[in-house]
Amino acid sequence: MAEAEKLAVLLANAPSTADFPVPPPMFLTGPLLAAAARVWKDASAHLEKLNLLSSTDGWMLAAFCVYVAEFVQANEEVMAKGYSVEVRTISGDKMPRTNPAVSRRDDAFKYMAELSKCFGFTPRHMYELTKLQKGSDGPLFDIRPAPQVAEAEQIDPATAKWNRLLDDPLSTPPKPN
Repeated sequence: MAEAEKLAVLLANAPSTADFPVPPPMFLTGPLLAAAARVWKDASAHLEKLNLLSSTDGWMLAAFCVYVAEFVQANEEVMAKGYSVEVRTISGDKMPRTNPAVSRRDDAFKYMAELSKCFGFTPRHMYELTKLQKGSDGPLFDIRPAPQVAEAEQIDPATAKWNRLLDDPLSTPPKPN
């Protein structure tokens, strides 16, 4: 009975379709997930304009929105309390320990970055998605590939690795020379 009442409250509080281009899943409508709902509103409007959002994508986009909101919340906590917090030891002294919000923020970023690939939220992944959407190797939105650089003007391999890292934050960074 309690579960039915909880579901009834969620349904009653669900945002109207006028509030969102594509309505979010019901679990994003609670007050604790208001930040995730705001991310949903922006992200779904962007994806809707590009015709990249269907009703089956809702749960995956909702997970992305939750991780973005969690990243922001954890980052604010790190900025407010610092990277370390004082904890009491068994002897009663205090010692610094890493703020738990640091690992929450880092984990949220990993999931956020991984899910962002699914929706083309990085330039490289947007290009790949539009290429797939068109069904060919040509650009969908008249996006022209970068001109080929002459061999004499090519960048060194270490710089190329860092550039790839900027495109894909989850890739392994190059080792320093």
